[in-house]
Amino acid sequence: MANYRVAKRYAKAFMEVLPAERQEVVIGEMRDIIKSLKANKNLRAFLGSPIISEEKKLSISKDIFKAFSNETQNLIMLLIKNGRSENLKEVANSVIEQYRTLNGIKKAIITSATPLTEEQLNDIVQEVTRNLAIESKKIEVEQKIDESLIGGFILRVDDKQFDTSIKTRLNKIKQEFDTKQIIS
Repeated sequence: MANYRVAKRYAKAFMEVLPAERQEVVIGEMRDIIKSLKANKNLRAFLGSPIISEEKKLSISKDIFKAFSNETQNLIMLLIKNGRSENLKEVANSVIEQYRTLNGIKKAIITSATPLTEEQLNDIVQEVTRNLAIESKKIEVEQKIDESLIGGFILRVDDKQFDTSIKTRLNKIKQEFDTKQIIS
């Protein structure tokens, strides 16, 4: 919980000073940071290590993140100087959330048994958001694969969910059989 609050404060302050014309670039970099931290255990260990000195972290981080914009580099350096480098992933997530909030962007997560094409994803989002009465300028789509769904999909936007998966349908049928006495 404390990490969430810290991340939210840094993200809010960061977005307040970030020029609007730089937002798209920085948000892309925040996504790159998150991917890098998910994929690289050594990077997570480096940033979270209380043994590595601040100077060493600053020096190495400047080299690691040299391709990023000045704004992103400054945020990373600030986190290191304030002893919050282990919160980089949470801060990056919070920056993205702040960006979405400021720009009226909703996040939709589509879980399906197999990968869907861009066209299929867009069709699903358009149809379901119309049926669920979701108002938004733009919807960002994240796709997840869960083979246990067998077929169909589950779409989540905010606190709303639309489930057409075969797994759910089979579970409903199973519950009906369990609750009804079948006489042979």
